[in-house]
Amino acid sequence: MSREKNLVKIKKSKNLNTIFGLPAKSYIAEDFWKQECETVLSNGWLFVGFSHELKKSGDVIPVFIANKPILLVRNGDDIFAFHNFVLVFLVLWYYF
Repeated sequence: MSREKNLVKIKKSKNLNTIFGLPAKSYIAEDFWKQECETVLSNGWLFVGFSHELKKSGDVIPVFIANKPILLVRNGDDIFAFHNFVLVFLVLWYYF
């Protein structure tokens, strides 16, 4: 299947002051969600929270981004994000 067939066409407005978003089916289509998880949500930086939410060293916040579990952990002044956190969580639980 060619790449062009996977793209969603967005209509151009006749009125240049009108802003269009994604087609309505984009918000409910499972295949569109999967494609977005593999492209937009996996190839760059994403906002997942504020640094003040992890107040002290050892604080942990689990989140899901594009159906993938992410674990945010504060260690001193640094905040780390782990995408495969089963082992990491066990290590943190053991030491804290």
